Amino acid sequence: MDPSQSEADGPEDLEDEEGPTAPPIEMLDNVRGYEGTVAGGGGNYICPPVHSSDKKERAQPQLEWRIPSITEEAAREALTQFAAAHCCYSSSPARDMDFRDLTPFNMYRYRLETFIESRQTEWTHEPFSGQPVDSVACGSPPLPWDVVVEIPPMFQDSIKKVPVPHTAAVKRCHKCKGRGKYRCSHCSGKGKEVLHKITELLNQMDFLMNRQLFEELTEWKRRQQIACIGGPHNTCLDQLKNWFTLFAESLFQVRRQLKKLEELLQKVTYEGDPMPLQRPHLEERVNILIYSFIKSSFVVERQPCMPTHPQRPMVLKTGVQFTVKIRFLVKLPELNYQLKVKATIDKYRKFNILGTNSKVMNMEESVNGSLSVEFRHLQLKEQKSSAGTKGNEGPLIVTEELHSINFETQFCHQDLAIDLETSSLPVVVISNVSQLPSGWAAVIWYNMLMNDLKNLALFTSPPTATWSQLSEVLSWQFSSYVGRGLNSDQLNMLAEKLLGQQLSYNDCHVSWNKFCKENLPNRFSFWLWLDGILELIKKHLLALWIDGYIVGFVSKEKERALLKDKPSGTFLLRFSESSRDGAITFTWVDRSENGEMKFHSVEPYSKSQLLAVPLPDIIRDYKVMVAENIPENPLQYLYPDIPKDKAFGKHYNNKPKEVSEPTETEKKGYISSRFIPFSEFPNASTAPVSSSDLLPMSPGVYAELKQQLSPAEIETAVCFEAMI
Repeated sequence: MDPSQSEADGPEDLEDEEGPTAPPIEMLDNVRGYEGTVAGGGGNYICPPVHSSDKKERAQPQLEWRIPSITEEAAREALTQFAAAHCCYSSSPARDMDFRDLTPFNMYRYRLETFIESRQTEWTHEPFSGQPVDSVACGSPPLPWDVVVEIPPMFQDSIKKVPVPHTAAVKRCHKCKGRGKYRCSHCSGKGKEVLHKITELLNQMDFLMNRQLFEELTEWKRRQQIACIGGPHNTCLDQLKNWFTLFAESLFQVRRQLKKLEELLQKVTYEGDPMPLQRPHLEERVNILIYSFIKSSFVVERQPCMPTHPQRPMVLKTGVQFTVKIRFLVKLPELNYQLKVKATIDKYRKFNILGTNSKVMNMEESVNGSLSVEFRHLQLKEQKSSAGTKGNEGPLIVTEELHSINFETQFCHQDLAIDLETSSLPVVVISNVSQLPSGWAAVIWYNMLMNDLKNLALFTSPPTATWSQLSEVLSWQFSSYVGRGLNSDQLNMLAEKLLGQQLSYNDCHVSWNKFCKENLPNRFSFWLWLDGILELIKKHLLALWIDGYIVGFVSKEKERALLKDKPSGTFLLRFSESSRDGAITFTWVDRSENGEMKFHSVEPYSKSQLLAVPLPDIIRDYKVMVAENIPENPLQYLYPDIPKDKAFGKHYNNKPKEVSEPTETEKKGYISSRFIPFSEFPNASTAPVSSSDLLPMSPGVYAELKQQLSPAEIETAVCFEAMI
């Protein structure tokens, strides 16, 4: 700008729109050699000067060529070397070649070099802030083709802009007419456009967060509840972690852009600028999104669980260690070792948390590099009240009291401090392992019916479940705990046992009391009976259950319907309905010569009996004694038609050897013995069975055995039958 220009010059109003971007042509100087040059591009091309040059003499043709001769041996050697230099070429033709003629000829090599340079000129302008001016007063401007330009590398396109020396001048600004300021309507519009785009972006991010990411997180939490009670395991957090991390980075980037706009406003603004009014509202909105999003990113990845009972999480015994894992879904490298997490428990019952209840989240301990922390050695110890009793004074029994373990930390990033808190799923705290089945029933009932993780008073008025809900969860108990779920026939038998005869069970409702608290006719609840069977399978029948050889849940009427059309000796395995701790029996069909059909069931085998003799061995060795007949094994085919040894052969113990070898007992002078389970069928011609016949062995059987066995063998057989 020309400093001599006064403020009064020019009638233009500052409210007028922005002026032209290039100065008018009358403001430009006329420099010799640069006539016709304009501003802002479009300058004319300058032809190079014409230089006189002397004519070069025309090259004379080569009259005599002296081409060196080559011998046959040299040619053969050259061809052999050429073939050897290529991996797939063979040198045999070169060695075996028969040369008939060697004719020399000329070879020409051409090289074409091209270099084109063009020059054009234009005026440029920039703000004057007192810098030195290289004007014509400093010297005469060189002609266009005299300006020194560095030659670029050969055969590479290059454009270089070089200021022409001694052509600068100070002129009055053609935009502000020398005033030094003007109203820029273009920038004002851009500012409004930026605000509008940020607003639209925040609208989209709000929708994405609440309608997609949070819904995905809610579905994951529900899947975690289902997995904890034996349902399908689909609880991987890696994909959610990727989404949450990218979304958080985007939120913080928008926040940084708004901070930069604030810095810009401190340097440049104008009257009526919308930025100072709208920017704080946008920053407040993005902060609200960040607060909500960061708080939701703090989750319990693995629920509290005792390592001694990994398939029954959320049931914690006082004095026994349990583990729990916390994860932060926003994986930012700068947060590593920055979040210190503290574990506490609710105040409903007073507990002390023993062990290290405060740890720092890091990315090194986890296998997948997630930002997480795992508490491995926590314990609960119940405090005693001042009267010397424990603090349970509520209306609920211990196995119906729900507690939550809380985890707290503080998130600090980009001058934001956010208090984070998350809670485990409700846990049941027991003091004796005998309370474990009832505590696990409460965990099942809660997670089957509830999505609200804070309803710790659920069992003050527990909701009912439909049979369709309960039957699915019961099948999960078997599939997760013993490797095989329940089929529709087994579930129908359980429904009948729990609800009685119904046309359809799907819409029937089951109350909490009926499921876990009310006693069946055999003086124990439905769930305790079912849990006893689960433990029986887990400890003694696991392989048979997984193979599908145990029908298990079938009523006596259904049992007879299944066996009545089967050949004699067909048997099936079912669980006893009268044993709380779980027992199993087998029933077989027997057809007499006259076609009469009978069904026989042995007294159920309990856990203690199966601990002494496995069920496959009992089935293999089982005998029936009828009057004076030779004892026989009536079990031939496992229902529906599987040969007994084919089904149970791989599970037999003490398999017979082809060549008998003396055992350690025989070497010491003893005769080896084996437990043989058997049952006695009284002769039809004898008197009705008296109470004495219900003893482990009747007098008639004893007399018959006495004739066949030694006293020691008789004692062994009697003792074993008494145990059975």
